[in-house]
Order: sequence, then structure tokens, then C-alpha cells
Amino acid sequence: MPGSSTAPHERERALVDHLRDVAPWGVDVDVTTEATGSPFRARTDGPAYDARRGSMKEACGLAARQPRGRGGRPRL
Repeated sequence: MPGSSTAPHERERALVDHLRDVAPWGVDVDVTTEATGSPFRARTDGPAYDARRGSMKEACGLAARQPRGRGGRPRL
């Protein structure tokens, strides 16, 4: 959510509340927050990504795919 005006601690609280709300009966949800932060949009071009794509093709014989969607992290 680049450009979001919601503070990181508010997004965290909403996530924790949701996890507790959807937990099956009898399941205790315990959350320990190590850090919070704001989302960002990273570029996925340039020499590092080119090297990753080339090495995956060489090692696996398949081209690496760039995941699409919010919150997705590129998988190596």
C-alpha cells in the first residue's frame, strides 16, 4: 500500500485482531512483534535481478517467474 496513510502499528493491530478472530475454537493466537514498517515498491530490474534470473535458468533449466500481487516477495 504505497502512499497509505495507515500507521504501521494500526496495520499490525488489524492483522493480529483478524488472526485471532479467524482462529479455530480452542486455538490461542500469540503474536510477538519484532518490527513494523511501511510498505514500499521495489524495482525488479537491473543487474542483480538479471543475475538472479540467469542463475535460476542455468541451475534449474527454467526461467524464474516474478510473482505478481500485493505483498509478494520475489522467490529465489
